[in-house]
Amino acid sequence: MKYQKSLIMWLIMTSVLIGSRMVIAETVSEENQTESSTDKSQGPVSSKLVEKMKQTEELEEATLKSMEVLTNVLYFLSETYVDAEASQMPKLIQAAMEGITQSLDPHTIIMNNKQFQRMQDQTEGKYSGIGLVLSHEPSQGLKILSIIDNSPADKAGMAVGDLITKINGRSLKDLDVAEYPQLPKSPDATINLSVTRGKKQVNYLLKYAVVHLKQVAGKILPPNIGYLKISSFQENTSDSVAEFLRKNYDSLNALIVDLRGNSGGLLDQAIEVADQFIDSGLLLSIVGRDREARHRHFALKQDTYSRLPLIVLVNGESASASEVVAGALQDHERAIIMGEKTFGKGSVQSLIPLPDGSGMKITVARYFTPSGRSIQTEGIVPDVTISATDPSLVKLAIEPKANHEPSDEKQLPKVDLIDDPVSQKLHSVRGFDHYIAQWDNDQQQDYQLRMAYMYLKIWLKMNSFHKKTKGSHP
Repeated sequence: MKYQKSLIMWLIMTSVLIGSRMVIAETVSEENQTESSTDKSQGPVSSKLVEKMKQTEELEEATLKSMEVLTNVLYFLSETYVDAEASQMPKLIQAAMEGITQSLDPHTIIMNNKQFQRMQDQTEGKYSGIGLVLSHEPSQGLKILSIIDNSPADKAGMAVGDLITKINGRSLKDLDVAEYPQLPKSPDATINLSVTRGKKQVNYLLKYAVVHLKQVAGKILPPNIGYLKISSFQENTSDSVAEFLRKNYDSLNALIVDLRGNSGGLLDQAIEVADQFIDSGLLLSIVGRDREARHRHFALKQDTYSRLPLIVLVNGESASASEVVAGALQDHERAIIMGEKTFGKGSVQSLIPLPDGSGMKITVARYFTPSGRSIQTEGIVPDVTISATDPSLVKLAIEPKANHEPSDEKQLPKVDLIDDPVSQKLHSVRGFDHYIAQWDNDQQQDYQLRMAYMYLKIWLKMNSFHKKTKGSHP
């Protein structure tokens, strides 16, 4: 039996080796043909080609030796390790594959059947779960960043800012992300969450359901400033953005595009969204293993809203495809990027299905903004840095505002002259508070959104002032 297993392992590894040698041979053959066509003047075989052939032979020899060692390691572990169940060959091979991908980069991973299906569902804008977007709070737990509309979490009354401290009764305190209890994988599973909300403790028992991701939510902020929240770049994201712009463009004075908390998604959708605001020029460069083979994406003038004043909101959770959009708009000076520095993920991944229904996500390329910047680990630095918290509120909490008005003196009642037609016309274009008071409560509390709105209002007012005064002086 042992000899049969050894023979099977030998046959498997031999087939892998033959396959790898064929790939190497094909690659060398192509390079040889290229070299032969370009170096004929230097004789039948150039020194450069000889060096490449030598390097290929050395690599092939090293690969054969490594595969031989791997075969022996797998065989002896499966046959002699003290725990026979833990050292079954399928488990060892799975662990070997996971170890290989973990040695490369965090975005190259092996996924089992359910994980791979979930990844595919998410690119289609749906998945089975409870509808929470979370961030790890060291030594505390998981903080809720956003809740998907009509999801189990939304229907149960969970709130943004809640801190999840336990999952199925197990405390998350002082645990690293890797140590968190595994979430249920069944599409009809239930999960028990313990949540801290201020000083209050709340428990939720949630049943999984199909969650439909609302990728794009648009509305008009008075007076006629568009607000587009793009939560992720999935199938049809670009179409949803285009539909909002077509319906509202004639009445829009300016637009705020909110990419905060958007961790990325489909690259082609990000390119198409950026293309809707840039009428010409380079949008993105993608460079794979061969740095000489560059894929460039250019803007198309058709269906472009290139004159609409634009602010893009970003934060540390804005990553990948979000950074593609922000980087292109920033390099073309097409928008003011506002908020906080983005995450810094400048790589492209492909999904690869495997024969047993599992799959891989592999980093296949790096991308660069139009000016040639790589945002890997660096992120997009906003043109205007705005913190998520109103600094005046922080200061007020530390040093309460003094009341300089005399408290014992009767004050003259405040009266506005707004019944006069001329006064009414001017009153309608002044101030921000009047308009912000008409927003939804969560938007009124959004300091970065309020600042973006104020910047656009000032921009529009200055533009109007410039038009009125231009040419009025001698």
